[in-house]
Parts: sequence; structure tokens; C-alpha cells
Amino acid sequence: MSILNFPRSAISCLPNDDAGDIVQFLLDGLPSGALLIDGKGKILMLNQQAEKCLGWPAATLIGQPVHEWLDCYSEELTAEPENCPIARTLVGENIASPGRMWLSCRGAVTKPVEYRCSRYSTGGGMGAILAFNDITRELAVEKDLRSLASIAEACPLAIVELNEDANLIHANPVMMSLMDRFGFGAGLHAAVLPENIEALTAECLARQSESDTIEVNFGDHCYEWKLVPVTGERIARGYGVDLTARKRIELALARAKLEAESASRAKSELLANMNHELRTPLNGVIGMAELLAHSDLTNDQRDCVETIQTCAGSLMGVIEEHLTMADLVGERSIAEPSVFDLGPCLQEVSQSFRCLAQQKELRFTLSIAPELPARVLGDHTRLKQVMHRLLGNALKFTPQGEIRVDVGRRVPSARGVRFGADHLHALESTIHFAIADTGVGIAAEKQAVIFERFVQADGSSTRSFGGTGLGLAVAKELVESMGGAIGVESDPGKGSIFWFALPLPASGS
Repeated sequence: MSILNFPRSAISCLPNDDAGDIVQFLLDGLPSGALLIDGKGKILMLNQQAEKCLGWPAATLIGQPVHEWLDCYSEELTAEPENCPIARTLVGENIASPGRMWLSCRGAVTKPVEYRCSRYSTGGGMGAILAFNDITRELAVEKDLRSLASIAEACPLAIVELNEDANLIHANPVMMSLMDRFGFGAGLHAAVLPENIEALTAECLARQSESDTIEVNFGDHCYEWKLVPVTGERIARGYGVDLTARKRIELALARAKLEAESASRAKSELLANMNHELRTPLNGVIGMAELLAHSDLTNDQRDCVETIQTCAGSLMGVIEEHLTMADLVGERSIAEPSVFDLGPCLQEVSQSFRCLAQQKELRFTLSIAPELPARVLGDHTRLKQVMHRLLGNALKFTPQGEIRVDVGRRVPSARGVRFGADHLHALESTIHFAIADTGVGIAAEKQAVIFERFVQADGSSTRSFGGTGLGLAVAKELVESMGGAIGVESDPGKGSIFWFALPLPASGS
């Protein structure tokens, strides 16, 4: 029985000490804090729950004016003595119960409580009894729930809740706006939801796991949906992301890419046509220079003719590089595999460079691993073109020392080079080629771009060694067109190792 409902007459007829003990016993039995206040607003009794909540011992509070010590006031009124619910009860006002108010506790701590305040007869006249519970935790939970609710309301995503029949039971403001904007589709479902929303919702609830993303397209708008089951309820929550802007950007990028590729092809075709046009008159210059070289000339005239031949030859080499690159980029040239003898092919392409190396007093060695097959299937023309460019590069940038060509299944390297891409290592038919030199070397930061078109490791190299920067780019395109990989390992001042790996299966024919 609550003390608020305990008969006053049953207590008033008992001796004072016995009545006080009974009241204290009843107060201590309450699950909430309780204060007994006399008609003058002073505290007569309080229970243990009140002591715990307020932080003050009973001996300190008994006999003290309740409002001065607890400074209690309801939520809707200011903290004035006349607004204290206890004071209003003592003057005969009926306070609606339950209510909420604030109590000042020990340590300058103010706590929110839910209370009931009723008039109560005491030995000194009509007083009041206040029962209260600390609701600090409940208010914190309410605040968290309001915060969570506000997140959904303020979220830029469209959020819906669907029951097991896929009927809409909640929608946040963004979703409401979409329904106003796009209306409803088949089955009276919002047009922005997937058409098979019933099946998707049923599957999500049956599996109790989130669904895969579902894309919805209508007109030039696009939304991506994901359904998630609500724990403990037969409800699926859907989250919709507006992909319209992203899709438009992707489409614009795709169009820009096509336009750029088209422009690149047009530029390559123009460059190829120009080079073809240049090659025709240049062949005439070379031919006439050759005729002049075989005629009777003075020494000065012969020097001039030789200069013309050298310059024309260099210019023809540049034109050939541009034509080869244009054909590779424009995919006008494809690999043509055939069976060929590997050793003689490498000997043939190396012989001319061996002679040039001897003229520069460089050592030149070619090493072919004995376990390699004699005949292989591949494009020997492109293999020669790659070797020609890498050997030419090594010869150009090596003033002294040696040039070494190693060919095998796994080419040893003092620098620990990883030859070939990982997928090529797994192929038994892969053959590795390495061209090592003792030349000027390449800085680490330049090695990543050395195979790009029109790039040389050092800008001054163009002036010192000549060239357009296309040789290595062409070599890379040729290697990759044959399904291979290419790379470089180098230390400035110590030389370089250019390597490439090609799938060249053995052939017994």
C-alpha cells in the first residue's frame, strides 16, 4: 500500500512515537524517494531513497525549509518559491500528477524528477507528501531517441519503412518529396522504388539480411536502393541514394573519353600521313645522294654528300619511329606469329650492334641459355624491332665498358631484378631478355616514365645524345602487343638493365 493512500486516521490515533515509526517504515518501503513536509514547508521525514537521490543525510534535512534546500520547481515555471509544487500543494492547489520538476541536490547538482505531491495530515496540521523518481537516465534516452529520429528526418538519403507486404508505413522528408515529384507506379508503390519491391522485401525479411543494391532508372533519373531488415520486427528499411548526378558525370566522362580517343586517332593518322608524305621526297634525297656518292667528286664535295646521307638517314629513322608508333596506337598493325629459330634471330640482330660497339671500344656479349628451345612460335619481326631499339639505346648511352645480352628462362641479375609480370612467371613458355650496359644510368624518379612517348630521362640527353624519346615507347608498345611485359632497373652512373619477357612456346616444326 502506498503511503499516499494510507488512512490518516489509522496513524493519528496512535501514540506520537509509534505513529512516527510507522510513517518512517512506510516511507522506507516506497520504491521512490519520499519527503514528508509540515504545513510551514519544513521537512519532517524522508526515506532512504530520497537520501540517496538528494545526497543529503536525513539528519541534515529534517527541520529545514524544503524550498531553500532543494530549490524545487516544475519544468514549465520559473524557480520562484511560489512556483514550488510543494508550496502550491500546501495552499490547497491540486497539482496534476504525475509531473516533472527539478530538484537541487548536494554538490550543486540539479536532477530532473518525476513527482506526485499530495496534501497529508500531520501532527501539526495539514502538510504534504512528495514522492519522486530520478529520471536523468530516461531523459538521456529520450534525447538519444530524438537525435536518432532527427537523423532520419535530416538525412539526405531517401528512407522508407515497409511491412512484410511491402506497404509503406514510414517515409522521411526526402522520400516524401520524391513521391510528390514522381508519383506512384505499378502496384501503387512509389515510382522511385524497384518494380519488384514486394519480392525484394519478402526475401530481405525471410533471409534477415540486407539485400544487394538495386538500381532504379526512370527517364534521366537514377536511384540505388538497399533493403535492411529491422531487428525484432517484420519491417524492412530501405535506403535510396540519388545517383543521377554521378551517372551524368560518368556519361560525360565516357563521351569525353571517346572524343579524346577519336582526336588521338585523328592526330595519329595525320602524323602517319605527314610522315608518309615526308618519306617520299626524303627517299628521293637519299637516292640522289647515293648517286652523287658514286660519281667523281672532290674531297669537299664528298664530305658534303656524306653529311647529306647521314642527316637523311637520321631523319628517315625518326620518320620510321613515328610511323611505327602511329600504326601501333591506331591498331593498324597486328602481331603475326610464326615458327622461327631463336638463336640465329638473336645473332642476326646483335651482329650490327657488335660492330658498332667495337667501334666505340665497348665489349659486347650475347648469352643464350642452353635449355631454351631451338625453334619457337612468335613474331620474330617484332622481336627484332624490340631488340634493335633496346640495343640502340644501350649503345647510345654507354661511353665505355660493356653491353651484355642475356636470354633465358630466368635471367640472373646482380640488382635482383624481377623479370616479367607475375602472370608471365607462371608460364613455362616465357623467355626473358635482358640488355645490360655500363652507361650513364637512370634516376629512380625517371624510371616510371622512361617508356612514355617523347620522354627522356634527362632533358639534356636530347642535346647530348640525340633522339626523339620514341624508341623505348615503341619498344613497350611492341612487347605488350605480343602479350609480354617490359621494365628497367638502373643506378645513375652505374648503368642500366632493360628487360622484357615474352611468351614464346617451343615448336618442333
